Amino acid sequence: MAKQKKITRYPCTRKLASGLWQYRKQISRGRPDAYEITNGPFASSEAAWLALQEALRLLREHGPQALAAARPMPTFGDLAERWITRVVPVSCKSSTLTDYQVILRLHLLPVLGGRPVDMITRGDVKALLLDKIAEGYAQSSVVHMKNAISGVLALAVDDELLAVNPALALGKLWKEKPVDQDINPFSADELRQLLAAMQEGWPRYYPLVATLALAGLRAGEALGLRWEDLDWDRGLIHVRRSLSRMEVVTTKSGKSRVVTLAQDLAGILQEHRTAQKREALAQGWGRPPEIVFTTSRGGPVDINVLRRQVWNPAMAKAELPRRRIHDLRHTSVTLRLLAGHDLVAVSKEHGHHSPAFTSDRYFHWIPNERGRAQVNDLAESLGLRG
Repeated sequence: MAKQKKITRYPCTRKLASGLWQYRKQISRGRPDAYEITNGPFASSEAAWLALQEALRLLREHGPQALAAARPMPTFGDLAERWITRVVPVSCKSSTLTDYQVILRLHLLPVLGGRPVDMITRGDVKALLLDKIAEGYAQSSVVHMKNAISGVLALAVDDELLAVNPALALGKLWKEKPVDQDINPFSADELRQLLAAMQEGWPRYYPLVATLALAGLRAGEALGLRWEDLDWDRGLIHVRRSLSRMEVVTTKSGKSRVVTLAQDLAGILQEHRTAQKREALAQGWGRPPEIVFTTSRGGPVDINVLRRQVWNPAMAKAELPRRRIHDLRHTSVTLRLLAGHDLVAVSKEHGHHSPAFTSDRYFHWIPNERGRAQVNDLAESLGLRG
């Protein structure tokens, strides 16, 4: 077994949480005018020690003012490069890494990139985010921008360049919206219209839309389904992965879950499986695809292409108001709750973190027969019968 190379630690240097090095030295120790000089981060203990020697030279020849003026303070751009290349790849999904790269390039570096981190205030961060809100960016996008700024400046805190992270405790950035404001489910009649349009115009993707609506999967989870994930005998779907930016990743929660495979949906998918086998034979693929939903070439489905070439035209053909593909998931939840399905089961199968979350978010779709009966009794006692 190869021996690990011993790292030499030079005097007055220490390793930071980031893995880089810093120098720290007491000047005039034991005297009333004692003070400390410190700087970093540096790539190694040796580099920190050499920087300390130069700092001591400046201090001897020109005094503390010259030392303070010579101290290089890293810019936001400097730390952003380290954050995106060293921190994000080991702590986030590859799709999240891609998102952060775009956020840095388009939104953050043009504004903050050249600014020394000790010159970035909480007000600066808040102003940048408020500008993005005013430009019409979605709340979720602005939250990602805030998280990126906070991640970069957290390195400055780790390196003891800043005492606190200016991207934290920003206060209120936008008006609170009702928890169900972004929920726009299809009614049962609308869903029938959509499925009829899919069958007529885009039959290849009819089973996919049926799965999204009847099983309530996220689009990426459905596109990541494999035939081995379907338990025909017990009527279950095992949700184990997701397809994001054409790359297989974990589910949103990082955990697998089990969803009921309704009998009607099972029939649709079995017919789809038979058709897929015939297509594989006709196209000479050798063996049917392992994934459930494919393009005409047998490969995975790109959600953006699906939205542009199938979803939007199908909505227009069905003469339905504009909706997102994700609203099929909301449709699954609301239709099950309206049908009186158990709240805990619905919450668990849809991958919500708690039944309380499901209840709060879908409150208006949960039937309350007891409450309705009480109100009717009250109306009757007041002589308000219609």
